[in-house]
Amino acid sequence: MIHNGVSQCSCSRNMSQLDRVWRQSRLSNTTKFCIYNSCVLSSLLYASTWTLLKADIAKLTAFHMTNQRRILGILWYEFVTNEEVATLSQMPTINEAISRRRHSLWPRQAYGSGCSCRVT
Repeated sequence: MIHNGVSQCSCSRNMSQLDRVWRQSRLSNTTKFCIYNSCVLSSLLYASTWTLLKADIAKLTAFHMTNQRRILGILWYEFVTNEEVATLSQMPTINEAISRRRHSLWPRQAYGSGCSCRVT
């Protein structure tokens, strides 16, 4: 189970500290999402790569979508669906990011001991 109080609190703090960056019109969305990946998503995934409940995944997904909307400048009353936001941001879902992180940390355990794949 994830301790949402610790990880989401620090990630929310990171997002609010980067508000000036998200409001910059001179920066492209690609650059903003690179900053989001390195500063916010990495610390969120660090704490959440182990056992997660469905409720934890739902909270992480909501947090991830809210941050994408903030970066894209989409306001709550514009009625943009999560699918449209995901298409605009071209970011992986939180489930994909967590599974990719798990497989990169422990590739041999993920595929079994008889793995013929190359780990670099």
